[in-house]
Amino acid sequence: MYLDDIRLLASDPITAVVETYQTPTPQHVSLEQNSPNPFNSTTTIRFNLATAGPVELVIYNLAGQQLAVLVNESREIGRHTVQWDGRDQAGYALASGVYLYCLRMGERTVSRRLVLVR
Repeated sequence: MYLDDIRLLASDPITAVVETYQTPTPQHVSLEQNSPNPFNSTTTIRFNLATAGPVELVIYNLAGQQLAVLVNESREIGRHTVQWDGRDQAGYALASGVYLYCLRMGERTVSRRLVLVR
């Protein structure tokens, strides 16, 4: 038997399947827990926006001092991801410890804790 002897016959019409995926629109501003936590080199921070507009994502120490601004610009509706390498605004590596990250959009502010381990 040779491959030239094989023929494909279609008894039924071939059906093409079209799948559409629609990203659900968030209902409110939310800030997810960073991952991994605790972290050593980098961590991922995710947040969801229900409306487009100016957003600020800032890292603070427990004394309330602003250390780094990760986002300070207008963002679209949907899910967003930011990577942070544990450095302050000047580029210096921060010490091991507990830090806060705060997401501010309009009058809404959401914050969470993260742990940096060097």
